[in-house]
Amino acid sequence: MSRRAALNLVSLLVALAAAAAVAVGVTADEVDPGVPRPAVDRPDVVLVIGCTVRADQMTPYGGPADTTPYLQQLSTEGTRFAQTIAQAPWTRPSVSALLTGRHPASVGISDPDGGRNDRIIGPDVTLLAEVFRDAGYRTVGLTANSNLNSLFGFDQGFDEYLEYSPPWRLGVVKTDGSLVVADALEHVDRSNASADPRPLFLQLVLVDTHLPNKATRREVAAFAEPDLSRRIVRYRAMLRRFDDAVEQLALGLERRGHDRSNTYLVVVADHGEGLEHPFHHGNAHGRFLYPSAVQLAWILRGPEVPAGHVVTGLSAGIDLMPTLLGLADVQAPEVPGLDLSGTIRERSTETGRFRAYTATWFRSLTRAAVYTPQRTCQRDYHPEATAREVARFERRKRGLAGFEDGCFDRAGDPLGEDLFTDPALQDELDRWRQALVVEARDAEVLRADIDADLAGRLEALGYLE
Repeated sequence: MSRRAALNLVSLLVALAAAAAVAVGVTADEVDPGVPRPAVDRPDVVLVIGCTVRADQMTPYGGPADTTPYLQQLSTEGTRFAQTIAQAPWTRPSVSALLTGRHPASVGISDPDGGRNDRIIGPDVTLLAEVFRDAGYRTVGLTANSNLNSLFGFDQGFDEYLEYSPPWRLGVVKTDGSLVVADALEHVDRSNASADPRPLFLQLVLVDTHLPNKATRREVAAFAEPDLSRRIVRYRAMLRRFDDAVEQLALGLERRGHDRSNTYLVVVADHGEGLEHPFHHGNAHGRFLYPSAVQLAWILRGPEVPAGHVVTGLSAGIDLMPTLLGLADVQAPEVPGLDLSGTIRERSTETGRFRAYTATWFRSLTRAAVYTPQRTCQRDYHPEATAREVARFERRKRGLAGFEDGCFDRAGDPLGEDLFTDPALQDELDRWRQALVVEARDAEVLRADIDADLAGRLEALGYLE
């Protein structure tokens, strides 16, 4: 057999194994009961980060009833944040904000000089896992997104950190969430079997909804609707696959004794997806700062978390870290993010946040936006790069509104189709971004040595050109 034929065979076998492992419609009877949880006097914390999960396509956020039925159930059993804004529209900087409580520019992840971003989280930056570890937690992490590999510093604070990096040259660039969940439950079993007296912090990063799309014909057919683009149909099919993986995890944990009485189960997105829905939001993520890309799903359940509660006030990705630490009664470091654990416990709808800022330095583009409870203003800060991007869109003979500066009303025009000016808010955005650039240039910069294999995987996921 030739080397090429062998590689093709391996690729096919890996793909078939992944497809066979996809859990669809998981039920409690189908979940291995595993090893029971030992007696621990503090709550466990399980954090699921869903990559490229667009909030308005999810059932709890007004999406179709069959896209995320389990997450709908989770929101009725716990609390949902309705207005959480990411600090960036792509994985590495956005997750750095989630896990540090700080803007990605201030931890050296954002690159104000543009171009290929190979920056990493430095050892002097404190991640959520480090705080939990220092507070006496056993820490386990699993990531199916290569942007969060140990090479980029995201393994800091973990006792165990599992990376899924299937060879891109074999045509396998994603690992199904069901496989990640199965491995996570094995880690839980080993921890439980050891009778480790420490509580558990478990973090999973799932990429089911990220391109390239792996939906089967059967999955696509289940979501097909007249006049609905194939792009959205296929995305919803993968969103359901993500929902199934979360259900598989939750049921597996409950069978092992990690339930809402002793475990915080938290599901949050890192960013959304444009889906050309509408067109001026783009087809993917990274470039634009509309709600389709930066409004985050954030749902949690656990001890003292009220059921069916919705926090309607504005929140930000940087609020996740201090809030989870607050729920677990762990002292948080001083960060700009807000501890909203009191908001949750007291069934309040308000957060005390009146501004959420977001920015992107993605390839040659640089944009920033400010979100208030009522409106959003955004601005481009690299007109030359924008001109090149506009030329790409012009070749498709369609609208160019995605590159226009301006503001829109979040309630009356949530997709930002009718822009207007708000000089005071736009000036405020300018001042914030000027300060952010200074922060970015003052931050310690460490760079990863990206080899050809990792570069190929990142390119396949759309992060390198």
